Amino acid sequence: MAVADRKADSDYDYSQTDTKADHTKKTYSVHMLYGSPYQELTEANGEPLSRNQQKEETHKLDREKSRREHESQEARSQRVAAFQAEENRDGRFLAEFSKAFTFKLTGEQELDHHQVWVVEATPLRTVAE
Repeated sequence: MAVADRKADSDYDYSQTDTKADHTKKTYSVHMLYGSPYQELTEANGEPLSRNQQKEETHKLDREKSRREHESQEARSQRVAAFQAEENRDGRFLAEFSKAFTFKLTGEQELDHHQVWVVEATPLRTVAE
């Protein structure tokens, strides 16, 4: 990720929904805190958290903010470096993935109440096993 993108990303919060193999879902509000993301649980299986669960998640977020605010420079550097290494690994994977296929937009459809693109991916070459 470019330096300008990383700087802008640090001011950007977003929502993320993870779906497990058993079809359970958890939705998080992802906050950038002192150089790396923190996931705050906001929904479970499409339902908002109860008032008590919301309070607990807010308490966890406050504790993590305080912990990161008071961590040593060395600990912060290690945490941020680990996050950046993971981001760089993910970026390399996406770059390689995009080089291994040709992509064709074949349509649009609704998925979980969101409009999504349907993309056809054709391998550019056979990968030796």
